[in-house]
Amino acid sequence: MSKIEKFTAWTTLTVLSAVVNGFVILKAFEWIIVPTFDVPKVNIIQTIGIMVLVRFLTNPDVSDKTSQKSVVDNIGENTVALVLKSAFLLFILFILKQFI
Repeated sequence: MSKIEKFTAWTTLTVLSAVVNGFVILKAFEWIIVPTFDVPKVNIIQTIGIMVLVRFLTNPDVSDKTSQKSVVDNIGENTVALVLKSAFLLFILFILKQFI
């Protein structure tokens, strides 16, 4: 895989991750925070900003530099993890929303 292809794949996954995580935070905010605390709704751009800020402050993904996996394998695993975590969180939030 060339450097351009790696950069393109990384950039695409980063943007996709920001949008998907922003959407999940948006739904969490709409379903849980707004009715509970009577605050105004936020839009997708604001939630992406919140997600980037929290990610910057907490840095949850400390990657293992000793891994011998290829870039394609890492991108594939990260994409699957992103989809599964987001779907699971939306499912949990939907259940919680039913009780609010």
